Amino acid sequence: MKPTRCAIYARYSSDRQSPLSIEDQIRKCREFATSKGWQILEDHIYRDEAVSGAGMDRPAFTSLIRSAFSNPSPFDLIIIDDTSRLSRNLADGLQIVEKLRFAGIRITYVSQAIDTGSEQADVLMTVHGLVDSLYIKELGKKTHRGLEGRVLRGFHAGGRCYGYRNVKTEEGVYQETDEQEAIVVRRIFEMSASGKSLKVIARTLNAEQVPSPRPRRGRKGEWCPSAVREMLYNTRYAGKIVWNRSRYIKVPGTNKRVARPRPPEEWHVLSAEHLRIVSDELWTKVHTRLEHVKKIYGYDRPGGMVSRSATSPYLFSGLLVCSICGGKLTIVSGRGKRGHAARYGCPRHRYRGTCANEMTEPQDRLESRLLEGLQHAVLEPEVLDYALERFQAELNAQLRKMSGELNVLRQRKD
Repeated sequence: MKPTRCAIYARYSSDRQSPLSIEDQIRKCREFATSKGWQILEDHIYRDEAVSGAGMDRPAFTSLIRSAFSNPSPFDLIIIDDTSRLSRNLADGLQIVEKLRFAGIRITYVSQAIDTGSEQADVLMTVHGLVDSLYIKELGKKTHRGLEGRVLRGFHAGGRCYGYRNVKTEEGVYQETDEQEAIVVRRIFEMSASGKSLKVIARTLNAEQVPSPRPRRGRKGEWCPSAVREMLYNTRYAGKIVWNRSRYIKVPGTNKRVARPRPPEEWHVLSAEHLRIVSDELWTKVHTRLEHVKKIYGYDRPGGMVSRSATSPYLFSGLLVCSICGGKLTIVSGRGKRGHAARYGCPRHRYRGTCANEMTEPQDRLESRLLEGLQHAVLEPEVLDYALERFQAELNAQLRKMSGELNVLRQRKD
Protein backbone atom coordinates (compact mmCIF):
# COMPACT_ATOMS: atom_id res chain seq x y z
CA MET A 1 0.00 0.00 0.00
CA LYS A 2 1.09 3.52 -0.76
CA PRO A 3 1.59 5.68 2.35
CA THR A 4 -1.18 8.21 2.96
CA ARG A 5 -0.09 11.56 1.54
CA CYS A 6 -0.83 14.38 3.97
CA ALA A 7 -1.09 18.16 3.82
CA ILE A 8 -1.02 20.31 6.96
CA TYR A 9 -3.00 23.48 7.61
CA ALA A 10 -2.20 25.82 10.52
CA ARG A 11 -3.56 29.24 11.47
CA TYR A 12 -3.55 31.81 14.25
CA SER A 13 -5.92 34.74 14.48
CA SER A 14 -4.22 37.87 15.78
CA ASP A 15 -0.95 39.69 15.23
CA ARG A 16 -0.78 39.84 19.03
CA GLN A 17 -0.41 36.08 19.22
CA SER A 18 2.98 34.43 19.02
CA PRO A 19 4.01 33.29 15.53
CA LEU A 20 5.37 30.19 17.27
CA SER A 21 1.75 29.08 17.60
CA ILE A 22 1.82 27.93 13.98
CA GLU A 23 5.06 26.01 14.47
CA ASP A 24 3.56 24.26 17.49
CA GLN A 25 0.49 23.28 15.48
CA ILE A 26 2.64 21.90 12.66
CA ARG A 27 4.80 20.00 15.16
CA LYS A 28 1.76 18.29 16.66
CA CYS A 29 0.48 17.39 13.20
CA ARG A 30 3.86 15.94 12.23
CA GLU A 31 4.02 13.82 15.38
CA PHE A 32 0.52 12.50 14.74
CA ALA A 33 1.34 11.63 11.11
CA THR A 34 4.53 9.83 12.18
CA SER A 35 2.61 7.72 14.70
CA LYS A 36 0.26 6.63 11.92
CA GLY A 37 2.97 6.01 9.35
CA TRP A 38 1.67 8.75 7.07
CA GLN A 39 3.76 10.84 4.67
CA ILE A 40 3.89 14.62 5.13
CA LEU A 41 4.27 16.53 1.87
CA GLU A 42 6.64 19.42 2.61
CA ASP A 43 5.34 21.40 -0.36
CA HIS A 44 1.82 21.26 1.06
CA ILE A 45 2.17 22.80 4.50
CA TYR A 46 -0.13 25.83 4.54
CA ARG A 47 0.14 28.70 7.04
CA ASP A 48 -2.27 31.59 7.62
CA GLU A 49 -0.73 34.08 10.05
CA ALA A 50 -2.76 36.74 11.90
CA VAL A 51 -5.93 35.86 9.94
CA SER A 52 -9.34 35.34 11.54
CA GLY A 53 -11.10 32.03 11.05
CA ALA A 54 -14.50 33.72 10.78
CA GLY A 55 -14.14 34.05 7.00
CA MET A 56 -12.95 31.82 4.18
CA ASP A 57 -10.97 34.45 2.26
CA ARG A 58 -7.58 33.40 3.64
CA PRO A 59 -4.56 33.19 1.30
CA ALA A 60 -3.10 29.88 2.48
CA PHE A 61 -6.52 28.29 2.96
CA THR A 62 -7.51 29.30 -0.59
CA SER A 63 -4.32 27.66 -1.91
CA LEU A 64 -5.07 24.53 0.11
CA ILE A 65 -8.57 24.18 -1.35
CA ARG A 66 -7.29 24.89 -4.86
CA SER A 67 -4.72 22.10 -4.50
CA ALA A 68 -7.30 19.73 -3.02
CA PHE A 69 -9.60 20.13 -6.03
CA SER A 70 -6.85 19.91 -8.63
CA ASN A 71 -6.91 16.80 -10.80
CA PRO A 72 -5.27 14.70 -9.57
CA SER A 73 -5.06 15.94 -6.01
CA PRO A 74 -1.49 15.83 -4.63
CA PHE A 75 -2.64 14.61 -1.19
CA ASP A 76 -5.22 12.27 0.33
CA LEU A 77 -5.66 13.79 3.78
CA ILE A 78 -5.40 17.16 5.54
CA ILE A 79 -4.12 17.24 9.13
CA ILE A 80 -5.26 20.16 11.34
CA ASP A 81 -4.60 20.73 15.02
CA ASP A 82 -8.25 21.36 15.95
CA THR A 83 -11.57 22.38 14.37
CA SER A 84 -11.22 26.08 15.26
CA ARG A 85 -8.11 26.34 13.05
CA LEU A 86 -10.15 25.40 9.98
CA SER A 87 -13.08 27.74 10.62
CA ARG A 88 -14.82 29.65 13.39
CA ASN A 89 -18.10 29.46 11.48
CA LEU A 90 -20.09 26.25 11.90
CA ALA A 91 -21.84 26.41 8.51
CA ASP A 92 -18.61 27.19 6.65
CA GLY A 93 -16.71 24.41 8.41
CA LEU A 94 -19.31 21.75 7.58
CA GLN A 95 -19.53 22.94 3.99
CA ILE A 96 -15.76 22.71 3.56
CA VAL A 97 -15.72 19.18 4.92
CA GLU A 98 -18.57 18.13 2.63
CA LYS A 99 -16.80 19.49 -0.45
CA LEU A 100 -13.56 17.76 0.48
CA ARG A 101 -15.40 14.49 1.01
CA PHE A 102 -16.80 14.80 -2.48
CA ALA A 103 -13.23 15.23 -3.73
CA GLY A 104 -12.21 12.10 -1.82
CA ILE A 105 -10.09 13.93 0.78
CA ARG A 106 -10.36 13.39 4.52
CA ILE A 107 -9.57 15.80 7.35
CA THR A 108 -8.08 14.69 10.67
CA TYR A 109 -8.26 16.98 13.70
CA VAL A 110 -5.45 15.96 16.02
CA SER A 111 -6.55 17.50 19.35
CA GLN A 112 -10.12 16.22 19.16
CA ALA A 113 -9.30 12.88 17.49
CA ILE A 114 -11.85 13.47 14.74
CA ASP A 115 -11.49 11.87 11.31
CA THR A 116 -14.04 12.94 8.70
CA GLY A 117 -13.95 9.41 7.29
CA SER A 118 -15.70 8.02 10.39
CA GLU A 119 -19.46 7.82 10.90
CA GLN A 120 -19.38 9.86 14.12
CA ALA A 121 -17.46 12.74 12.53
CA ASP A 122 -20.52 14.84 11.63
CA VAL A 123 -21.85 14.82 15.18
CA LEU A 124 -18.47 15.61 16.74
CA MET A 125 -17.74 18.42 14.21
CA THR A 126 -21.16 19.97 14.83
CA VAL A 127 -20.61 20.04 18.60
CA HIS A 128 -17.07 21.44 18.39
CA GLY A 129 -18.03 23.80 15.55
CA LEU A 130 -20.85 25.24 17.65
CA VAL A 131 -18.42 25.88 20.50
CA ASP A 132 -15.96 27.55 18.08
CA SER A 133 -18.70 29.81 16.66
CA LEU A 134 -19.94 30.84 20.11
CA TYR A 135 -16.39 31.58 21.22
CA ILE A 136 -15.80 34.22 18.55
CA LYS A 137 -19.19 35.86 19.21
CA GLU A 138 -18.55 36.03 22.94
CA LEU A 139 -15.05 37.36 22.28
CA GLY A 140 -16.55 40.18 20.20
CA LYS A 141 -18.93 41.12 23.04
CA LYS A 142 -16.14 41.13 25.62
CA THR A 143 -13.88 43.22 23.38
CA HIS A 144 -16.65 45.78 22.86
CA ARG A 145 -17.35 45.89 26.58
CA GLY A 146 -13.66 46.48 27.32
CA LEU A 147 -13.43 49.31 24.78
CA GLU A 148 -16.59 50.89 26.21
CA GLY A 149 -15.05 50.85 29.69
CA ARG A 150 -11.89 52.55 28.41
CA VAL A 151 -13.84 55.31 26.68
CA LEU A 152 -15.99 55.98 29.74
CA ARG A 153 -12.83 56.27 31.86
CA GLY A 154 -11.43 58.90 29.50
CA PHE A 155 -9.02 56.74 27.52
CA HIS A 156 -8.76 56.38 23.76
CA ALA A 157 -10.42 53.33 22.18
CA GLY A 158 -7.82 52.98 19.44
CA GLY A 159 -6.85 54.29 16.03
CA ARG A 160 -5.14 57.45 14.86
CA CYS A 161 -6.79 60.84 14.49
CA TYR A 162 -5.13 63.75 12.70
CA GLY A 163 -4.43 66.57 15.13
CA TYR A 164 -3.66 64.31 18.08
CA ARG A 165 -0.96 62.03 19.45
CA ASN A 166 -1.64 58.71 21.17
CA VAL A 167 0.18 58.49 24.51
CA LYS A 168 0.57 55.05 26.09
CA THR A 169 0.46 54.63 29.86
CA GLU A 170 0.15 51.63 32.18
CA GLU A 171 -3.57 52.33 32.62
CA GLY A 172 -4.30 52.80 28.91
CA VAL A 173 -3.89 55.10 25.92
CA TYR A 174 -4.98 58.72 26.02
CA GLN A 175 -4.80 61.48 23.42
CA GLU A 176 -3.16 64.87 23.49
CA THR A 177 -3.18 67.65 20.92
CA ASP A 178 -0.42 67.78 18.32
CA GLU A 179 0.02 71.54 17.91
CA GLN A 180 1.54 71.41 14.42
CA GLU A 181 -1.29 69.27 13.07
CA ALA A 182 -3.84 71.34 15.01
CA ILE A 183 -2.76 74.39 12.98
CA VAL A 184 -3.62 72.52 9.78
CA VAL A 185 -6.99 71.46 11.22
CA ARG A 186 -7.91 75.05 12.10
CA ARG A 187 -6.84 76.21 8.67
CA ILE A 188 -9.06 73.61 6.99
CA PHE A 189 -12.05 74.79 9.03
CA GLU A 190 -11.25 78.43 8.26
CA MET A 191 -10.96 77.73 4.52
CA SER A 192 -14.28 75.91 4.56
CA ALA A 193 -15.94 78.73 6.52
CA SER A 194 -14.67 81.25 3.95
CA GLY A 195 -16.39 79.38 1.13
CA LYS A 196 -13.65 77.07 -0.16
CA SER A 197 -14.89 73.73 -1.51
CA LEU A 198 -13.56 70.36 -0.40
CA LYS A 199 -11.71 69.97 -3.69
CA VAL A 200 -10.08 73.41 -3.44
CA ILE A 201 -8.96 72.73 0.13
CA ALA A 202 -7.39 69.40 -0.85
CA ARG A 203 -5.64 70.87 -3.90
CA THR A 204 -4.31 73.79 -1.84
CA LEU A 205 -2.83 71.53 0.84
CA ASN A 206 -1.25 69.28 -1.79
CA ALA A 207 0.20 72.26 -3.67
CA GLU A 208 1.81 73.46 -0.42
CA GLN A 209 3.03 69.90 0.31
CA VAL A 210 1.36 69.78 3.71
CA PRO A 211 1.86 66.25 5.13
CA SER A 212 -1.35 64.22 4.76
CA PRO A 213 -2.97 62.17 7.56
CA ARG A 214 -2.04 58.80 6.05
CA PRO A 215 1.07 58.76 3.87
CA ARG A 216 1.33 55.63 1.74
CA ARG A 217 4.28 53.28 1.56
CA GLY A 218 6.63 54.10 -1.26
CA ARG A 219 5.18 57.52 -1.98
CA LYS A 220 4.18 60.71 -0.27
CA GLY A 221 0.61 60.86 0.96
CA GLU A 222 -1.97 63.15 -0.62
CA TRP A 223 -4.96 65.08 0.63
CA CYS A 224 -8.27 64.16 -0.97
CA PRO A 225 -11.75 65.77 -0.68
CA SER A 226 -13.17 62.80 1.24
CA ALA A 227 -10.50 63.13 3.95
CA VAL A 228 -11.24 66.85 4.27
CA ARG A 229 -14.96 66.13 4.57
CA GLU A 230 -14.40 63.57 7.33
CA MET A 231 -12.34 66.08 9.28
CA LEU A 232 -15.03 68.75 9.00
CA TYR A 233 -17.53 66.33 10.53
CA ASN A 234 -15.25 65.07 13.32
CA THR A 235 -16.82 66.33 16.58
CA ARG A 236 -13.59 65.64 18.46
CA TYR A 237 -12.18 68.89 17.06
CA ALA A 238 -15.04 70.73 18.79
CA GLY A 239 -14.33 69.08 22.17
CA LYS A 240 -16.92 66.33 21.96
CA ILE A 241 -16.38 62.56 21.60
CA VAL A 242 -19.22 60.50 20.11
CA TRP A 243 -18.49 56.80 20.48
CA ASN A 244 -20.43 53.69 19.45
CA ARG A 245 -22.16 55.28 16.48
CA SER A 246 -21.44 52.24 14.29
CA ARG A 247 -21.07 48.52 14.58
CA TYR A 248 -18.95 46.46 12.24
CA ILE A 249 -20.17 43.18 10.83
CA LYS A 250 -18.36 40.74 8.58
CA VAL A 251 -19.55 39.99 5.09
CA PRO A 252 -20.67 36.34 5.17
CA GLY A 253 -17.90 33.98 4.08
CA THR A 254 -15.18 36.65 4.25
CA ASN A 255 -13.13 38.60 6.76
CA LYS A 256 -14.21 41.95 5.27
CA ARG A 257 -16.07 44.24 7.64
CA VAL A 258 -18.72 46.81 6.81
CA ALA A 259 -20.11 49.52 9.09
CA ARG A 260 -23.75 49.64 10.14
CA PRO A 261 -25.16 52.62 12.07
CA ARG A 262 -26.39 52.16 15.62
CA PRO A 263 -29.50 53.95 16.93
CA PRO A 264 -28.70 57.28 18.66
CA GLU A 265 -29.79 55.93 22.05
CA GLU A 266 -26.76 53.59 21.99
CA TRP A 267 -24.25 56.40 21.38
CA HIS A 268 -21.93 57.65 24.10
CA VAL A 269 -21.51 61.43 23.88
CA LEU A 270 -18.69 62.65 26.12
CA SER A 271 -17.27 66.10 26.74
CA ALA A 272 -13.56 66.40 25.86
CA GLU A 273 -12.66 70.08 26.17
CA HIS A 274 -8.99 69.21 26.53
CA LEU A 275 -9.08 67.95 22.92
CA ARG A 276 -10.81 71.01 21.46
CA ILE A 277 -9.05 72.50 18.41
CA VAL A 278 -11.76 74.71 16.85
CA SER A 279 -14.15 77.07 18.58
CA ASP A 280 -17.91 76.59 18.72
CA GLU A 281 -18.30 79.70 16.58
CA LEU A 282 -16.07 78.35 13.81
CA TRP A 283 -17.68 74.89 13.99
CA THR A 284 -21.17 76.40 13.67
CA LYS A 285 -20.13 78.63 10.78
CA VAL A 286 -18.64 75.70 8.84
CA HIS A 287 -21.65 73.42 9.34
CA THR A 288 -24.14 76.13 8.51
CA ARG A 289 -22.38 76.56 5.18
CA LEU A 290 -22.16 72.79 4.55
CA GLU A 291 -25.91 72.42 5.13
CA HIS A 292 -26.53 75.37 2.80
CA VAL A 293 -24.41 73.79 0.05
CA LYS A 294 -26.15 70.47 0.58
CA LYS A 295 -29.57 72.03 0.07
CA ILE A 296 -28.54 74.02 -3.01
CA TYR A 297 -26.87 71.20 -4.91
CA GLY A 298 -28.95 68.35 -3.52
CA TYR A 299 -25.96 66.13 -2.84
CA ASP A 300 -26.86 62.76 -1.43
CA ARG A 301 -23.97 62.06 0.90
CA PRO A 302 -23.76 63.58 4.36
CA GLY A 303 -21.38 66.50 4.04
CA GLY A 304 -22.13 67.13 0.38
CA MET A 305 -19.46 65.26 -1.51
CA VAL A 306 -20.72 64.08 -4.87
CA SER A 307 -24.06 63.20 -6.40
CA ARG A 308 -25.21 59.63 -6.65
CA SER A 309 -24.82 59.62 -10.42
CA ALA A 310 -21.12 60.47 -10.06
CA THR A 311 -20.40 57.59 -7.69
CA SER A 312 -22.37 54.96 -9.62
CA PRO A 313 -20.29 52.48 -11.65
CA TYR A 314 -19.72 53.15 -15.35
CA LEU A 315 -18.97 50.66 -18.10
CA PHE A 316 -15.18 50.95 -17.78
CA SER A 317 -14.98 51.90 -14.11
CA GLY A 318 -11.64 50.76 -12.65
CA LEU A 319 -10.32 49.52 -16.01
CA LEU A 320 -8.83 52.69 -17.50
CA VAL A 321 -5.49 53.92 -16.17
CA CYS A 322 -3.84 57.35 -16.24
CA SER A 323 -0.66 57.21 -18.34
CA ILE A 324 1.18 59.63 -16.03
CA CYS A 325 0.35 58.67 -12.42
CA GLY A 326 -1.14 55.20 -12.91
CA GLY A 327 -4.37 56.09 -11.12
CA LYS A 328 -7.74 54.69 -12.16
CA LEU A 329 -9.70 57.03 -14.46
CA THR A 330 -13.21 58.03 -13.35
CA ILE A 331 -16.00 60.35 -14.46
CA VAL A 332 -14.72 63.76 -13.34
CA SER A 333 -17.18 66.18 -14.94
CA GLY A 334 -20.59 66.40 -16.55
CA ARG A 335 -23.00 64.56 -14.29
CA GLY A 336 -26.20 65.43 -16.07
CA LYS A 337 -27.35 68.31 -13.85
CA ARG A 338 -26.98 70.93 -16.60
CA GLY A 339 -27.00 68.73 -19.66
CA HIS A 340 -23.20 68.47 -19.97
CA ALA A 341 -21.78 65.19 -21.24
CA ALA A 342 -19.91 63.07 -18.71
CA ARG A 343 -16.15 62.91 -19.22
CA TYR A 344 -13.48 60.49 -18.08
CA GLY A 345 -10.36 61.97 -16.51
CA CYS A 346 -7.69 61.52 -13.86
CA PRO A 347 -9.17 62.04 -10.37
CA ARG A 348 -5.77 62.83 -8.86
CA HIS A 349 -5.50 65.82 -11.20
CA ARG A 350 -9.14 66.84 -10.81
CA TYR A 351 -9.58 66.49 -7.07
CA ARG A 352 -6.07 66.59 -5.62
CA GLY A 353 -3.95 68.54 -8.09
CA THR A 354 -1.09 66.03 -7.79
CA CYS A 355 -1.09 64.78 -11.41
CA ALA A 356 -0.27 66.83 -14.51
CA ASN A 357 -2.69 64.93 -16.76
CA GLU A 358 -5.46 67.44 -17.42
CA MET A 359 -6.86 65.60 -20.44
CA THR A 360 -10.50 64.49 -20.33
CA GLU A 361 -12.46 62.42 -22.83
CA PRO A 362 -16.26 62.35 -23.39
CA GLN A 363 -17.76 59.19 -21.99
CA ASP A 364 -19.80 58.27 -25.09
CA ARG A 365 -16.87 58.78 -27.49
CA LEU A 366 -14.36 56.84 -25.36
CA GLU A 367 -16.70 53.94 -24.70
CA SER A 368 -17.70 53.69 -28.37
CA ARG A 369 -14.06 53.49 -29.46
CA LEU A 370 -13.20 50.87 -26.85
CA LEU A 371 -16.25 48.73 -27.61
CA GLU A 372 -15.52 48.88 -31.33
CA GLY A 373 -11.95 47.73 -30.70
CA LEU A 374 -13.14 44.90 -28.45
CA GLN A 375 -15.66 43.82 -31.06
CA HIS A 376 -12.97 43.49 -33.72
CA ALA A 377 -10.61 41.70 -31.31
CA VAL A 378 -13.12 39.28 -29.80
CA LEU A 379 -15.62 38.42 -32.55
CA GLU A 380 -13.15 36.38 -34.56
CA PRO A 381 -14.00 32.77 -35.57
CA GLU A 382 -11.10 31.20 -33.67
CA VAL A 383 -11.88 33.23 -30.55
CA LEU A 384 -15.55 32.23 -30.66
CA ASP A 385 -14.63 28.57 -31.16
CA TYR A 386 -12.31 28.68 -28.14
CA ALA A 387 -14.96 30.37 -25.98
CA LEU A 388 -17.60 27.79 -26.93
CA GLU A 389 -15.15 24.96 -26.28
CA ARG A 390 -14.30 26.28 -22.81
CA PHE A 391 -18.00 26.84 -22.04
CA GLN A 392 -18.82 23.25 -23.00
CA ALA A 393 -15.97 21.92 -20.85
CA GLU A 394 -17.12 23.91 -17.81
CA LEU A 395 -20.72 22.83 -18.38
CA ASN A 396 -19.69 19.17 -18.51
CA ALA A 397 -17.65 19.56 -15.32
CA GLN A 398 -20.63 21.09 -13.49
CA LEU A 399 -22.92 18.31 -14.70
CA ARG A 400 -20.48 15.66 -13.42
CA LYS A 401 -20.29 17.46 -10.08
CA MET A 402 -24.10 17.63 -9.76
CA SER A 403 -24.36 13.94 -10.68
CA GLY A 404 -21.87 13.00 -7.97
CA GLU A 405 -23.70 15.07 -5.37
CA LEU A 406 -27.00 13.44 -6.31
CA ASN A 407 -25.43 9.99 -5.87
CA VAL A 408 -24.19 10.95 -2.41
CA LEU A 409 -27.65 12.20 -1.42
CA ARG A 410 -29.26 8.98 -2.72
CA GLN A 411 -26.82 6.88 -0.70
CA ARG A 412 -27.60 8.86 2.45
CA LYS A 413 -31.32 8.45 1.82
CA ASP A 414 -30.93 4.69 1.46
